[in-house]
Amino acid sequence: MGSLSNGFDGSVMSAVNGMEQYLNYFGISGLDAGGGIGTKTAIIFGIYSIGSIVGVLIAGPVADRFGRRGGMALGSLIVIVGAIVVTVAKNTDYLLGGRFVLGFG
Repeated sequence: MGSLSNGFDGSVMSAVNGMEQYLNYFGISGLDAGGGIGTKTAIIFGIYSIGSIVGVLIAGPVADRFGRRGGMALGSLIVIVGAIVVTVAKNTDYLLGGRFVLGFG
């Protein structure tokens, strides 16, 4: 599940990062380079991994308490919440929060 969502996220974000509408909407520079570049883009991509690092701290205890199915269900629910936040993001702060939650799940 984790590998699937991580690979999907990386593929989608790499494609979206080159879209002019995305870059303009979130005010990301680098259109002339074929996609977003710089610190803002690095943080948008990296916050997913940071969320994963934080999420791994509770994954073991959750699986111990609720079992594999419960842990997978909770992780899937968190990913759904993160996807909703990313989908309705109006600025980079919401986008970062949603990507952190996606990684956390």
